[in-house]
Amino acid sequence: MYRILTTHNIDRRGLDVLERAGFEYSVDMEAYQAILLKGRDINSMHFGDDLLAIARAGAHVSNVPVRECNEAGIVVFYTPGANANATKELTLASLILSSRDIVGAADFASSLAGDADPASKAEKAKSRFSGSEIAGKTLGVIGLGSVGSMVAEAAIALGMRVIGYDPYIDVAAAWNLPGGVERATDVMEMISGCDYVTVHVPSNAGTAGRISREFLGAMKDGARLINNSSASVADASAVREALEGGRLSCYVTDFPVPELCGVPGALVLPHIGSETAETEEKSSEMAAKALTDYLLYGNIRNSLNFPDCSMPWRKKTRISIVNFNVPSMISMMTTIVAKEGINIENMLNRSRDNIAYTLMDLDAPAGKCRRLIDELRAVGGIVRVRLIQGGE
Repeated sequence: MYRILTTHNIDRRGLDVLERAGFEYSVDMEAYQAILLKGRDINSMHFGDDLLAIARAGAHVSNVPVRECNEAGIVVFYTPGANANATKELTLASLILSSRDIVGAADFASSLAGDADPASKAEKAKSRFSGSEIAGKTLGVIGLGSVGSMVAEAAIALGMRVIGYDPYIDVAAAWNLPGGVERATDVMEMISGCDYVTVHVPSNAGTAGRISREFLGAMKDGARLINNSSASVADASAVREALEGGRLSCYVTDFPVPELCGVPGALVLPHIGSETAETEEKSSEMAAKALTDYLLYGNIRNSLNFPDCSMPWRKKTRISIVNFNVPSMISMMTTIVAKEGINIENMLNRSRDNIAYTLMDLDAPAGKCRRLIDELRAVGGIVRVRLIQGGE
């Protein structure tokens, strides 16, 4: 049975999934076929030839060497959406915090500890902490995925006018959008009329530095900007200039960077977006389920480096094949299977960038497939072939 190396901070619900699958797991295991982790950095870790998969209980995998895993045919799973509600709630809190100096007011009240008459001093000072209400204001939401759409829906319920911008929105996300969201086609035009802007886009080369001097220059004077998406999305120096020049009245972010910590108008949080008990439970369980489905049945869902590829389990002999995405590979594989006199009952092939993945259900007992597997492994460009004999 499969052996899983885990880390100390995997929630009990994830470990329960491993136990129900009959897997053995430990934090100090030496020989293992998969890794289930959260924050541990394994970029410099040596992986054995038996390692099949790594599952990260979280939405980011900077602590996993994805490129090296690609070359070795190791599937890397992550848990997109597990922290969506937690991030939504933090963003709603950010809207309020950007409008009302709640942090400053709480700090002032704390400074009155030991005072004989704190109420009278507070009454005299409270005007220093006056703010504005978000009801009736306009919110621009950039990125209408799982988090952005939830923020939009909640903001509408709070009485805000919501305009959304997402040129890459997929059909599923579009169906989840509340009817009250107005769709924008030009982001610069949208932000010029917004009192608040919140950004919910993935961290990649295409989104790096999106909050630029040009972007900030197009915003409404005195607007408030929220970035609980990623540090790389914002040019921190440009944000600081916008705060100092008054273009922004407040910038709230969940990502501490040297240019903004302690800057007036910048409310910097210590990356707490997913730090909730519920997120820990959901992400651990989601990662463990993805790992289990792959190890037992060869199915791939929510992989960062492999394509989604999933077939119903029919208790047939199944093989999975990982290969580099080059021409004629499928015909080569099916020819080898046919030469062995084995019938392919069901087959699914998917590719992603330079990696392709194939599942085959074969009308032959596992013992008859040994030579077939050896022949497939000998083909140039095929990285890994696995015989799957899992059960329900």
